[in-house]
Amino acid sequence: MREISTTLSETIIDVCNKIIASAKFDKTYRCRVISKVADNKYLVSKDNVQHLVSGKGTYNANQIVHVLLPENNWKNAIIL
Repeated sequence: MREISTTLSETIIDVCNKIIASAKFDKTYRCRVISKVADNKYLVSKDNVQHLVSGKGTYNANQIVHVLLPENNWKNAIIL
């Protein structure tokens, strides 16, 4: 009985985490700057995945920045 309860709890937690990960609310992540690619455009890395984001400041390679994802959408990501 205990094994069933543990398995059920783990499954519920996994489902909740997947729902939260895809939810359409703003999220902020810590990312590492890879490089500047154009004026106000930077390549950043989060969990070993690279993303192109906007940023109005000056950021250096390997600098840690906070990136805002409006409605959890990387297409609209901006460095805070």
